[in-house]
Amino acid sequence: MDTEAVRLLWIGTALGAGITVVITLIAAAKSIPRWSVAALVILGSLFFCGSFYGFAGTTPFFRSRPNVTILIYALIWLAMFGLAVGVWPKAKSTSATKKEAEGNKTGHGISPSSCQLPP
Repeated sequence: MDTEAVRLLWIGTALGAGITVVITLIAAAKSIPRWSVAALVILGSLFFCGSFYGFAGTTPFFRSRPNVTILIYALIWLAMFGLAVGVWPKAKSTSATKKEAEGNKTGHGISPSSCQLPP
């Protein structure tokens, strides 16, 4: 394989991996822990930045305009951060629900006194 084909293969792989990360974040938003969201956002940002660098980052237009290049990289990271904010898992509530609290008041729920071991 020539070097151009290898370069395009790596670009396609990075772009595909970035798209996979976005799909994973959207599809599994309610079932993955917070650390996974953070790790996927970092990986997705790196994949998309690598794809941009491979596609256009080395062209004379972007080499002569570093401000535009930095802006595009910042937009990639901001978009992934925005996605992370959107799918960030909510904190689990440890307080009893209203129905459970009413059940304990009426005696129909489980209370600590009813869970005693026999002597």
